[in-house]
Amino acid sequence: MKHFFKYIIIPLSIFLFTATSPIPEYRPFGGMIFQKNLSSYNLYAEFEIIDNPKGGFYHNNRLCFEKNDVIVLHHSFWVRIAEENNFDRNTADPNNYFKKIQIYDADTGTLLQEFFAGDILFTMASGSIEYNNAVFNLVFTDLLLSGGN
Repeated sequence: MKHFFKYIIIPLSIFLFTATSPIPEYRPFGGMIFQKNLSSYNLYAEFEIIDNPKGGFYHNNRLCFEKNDVIVLHHSFWVRIAEENNFDRNTADPNNYFKKIQIYDADTGTLLQEFFAGDILFTMASGSIEYNNAVFNLVFTDLLLSGGN
């Protein structure tokens, strides 16, 4: 009886459970955003986001970064599989959601740098938007904050 349960009932119940699982209706697009402060400043950042951000993109309007801080955000866009071919993959690019980003020295309140729509600050480091495993980086360095690349 013990062998019957181990070799017949358990595999049969696993098969029935997986066979009755619903077919997925949606496919995720997007990934993670790593915002890193590698500068010599403690930073305060104000993000002005476009008026109508789409689906899975959410971002705080204000963030504080101490030296060497990393803030991770997730953004996922769930698209019906039937509509997947019509989905604009650029929707999952975080560069498309900002009007302006202002970076201040958090200790003194001095404006260090301003970035505007069209500036490419978020770079894809790895993965793919199409499988919801894209990794975008926004890295604040002294060079970037002084106007360099």
